[in-house]
Amino acid sequence: MNYGGRPRRTELKHCRICGMDSGVRKVTVKVPEKFYVVCEVCGYKTRPHTTQSGATREWNNERGESQRD
Repeated sequence: MNYGGRPRRTELKHCRICGMDSGVRKVTVKVPEKFYVVCEVCGYKTRPHTTQSGATREWNNERGESQRD
């Protein structure tokens, strides 16, 4: 655990499309909030998720299959 007692965030793998280490976690401004990960190089992004961990799991899923939250 890191400072504040929160678990450490899972590192993002390289983009499965362009291979760059450029994934960034994002959140929508609309309510309800939706979380996704987007590649800043090629623009590939996950589908919207209700949790940040769900978006991270989809991004890091090597087979490219979407996973439900």
